[in-house]
Amino acid sequence: MLHVLKEGDTIIVTKLDRLARNIKEGIEVVEELFKKGVRVHVLNIGLLENTTMRRFFLQTMWDRT
Repeated sequence: MLHVLKEGDTIIVTKLDRLARNIKEGIEVVEELFKKGVRVHVLNIGLLENTTMRRFFLQTMWDRT
């Protein structure tokens, strides 16, 4: 599915760790999706977009793992 997504698409997942095997891998997948112009809506976090605040949030999560 990740290969089919294109700019402007939004992917919805229940939790970040449902997108990948673990949180670190999930963050890496989200970063790759950002590069493609895809938004990620994680139901227990909210809509993740490639903004300064969301990058800070992901970096903070990365540092905690």
